Amino acid sequence: MKILHVLAAFVGCLCAGAPASPAKPHIWVPHLLKIQTPKGSLVYDVGPDVDISGYSGAGRASGKLVFAGYGIQAKRDNHDDLAGLDVKGRVVLLLDGYPGESATSPLAHLQSVVAKAAMLRKLGATAVIVTVTKADFKKGTSAERYSGSHASLPVLRVRSTVAEQWIRESTHGDLPTIWENADVGKHVSMPLKASASVLIEK
Repeated sequence: MKILHVLAAFVGCLCAGAPASPAKPHIWVPHLLKIQTPKGSLVYDVGPDVDISGYSGAGRASGKLVFAGYGIQAKRDNHDDLAGLDVKGRVVLLLDGYPGESATSPLAHLQSVVAKAAMLRKLGATAVIVTVTKADFKKGTSAERYSGSHASLPVLRVRSTVAEQWIRESTHGDLPTIWENADVGKHVSMPLKASASVLIEK
């Protein structure tokens, strides 16, 4: 009985020094996308500049960021955006569509995001980020069409102004000029001095 009295007194002392209400635990909310450039960290969630592609798979991915032009390989047509570029274990940033956007182009049938993502996945890429123009980005919210069943890796869409900032901060280049060069068939692919982390939940 004496032991019980001692324990009760001990517990009473602890309770007396405890706060009236326990502090709420900190809840960590992961971001959809995080980019690390030489100038710092940039974080994004679904919004007016970043969206989940309707063709995306779910999952977590990270790696160094590389820019792959239009992300098209067509060696029979003497076009290979991935020439000299290592995409294994990388997050790949690419341009939407195909060079020149001419309906008669032999590359027109290779513009599909699904086809590009499937090809990059086979080559070891961990995620794909597709750069689209402001007008194309506003055509629809792809997250509303998200099913997680079209690709086996995360695929995001970003406005060109967002991608331009990443490129500018990691290469001192400018996306409009790069895009123009890509449209006339020039090889513009390059590794970027940046890394990316992507999280798409089911």
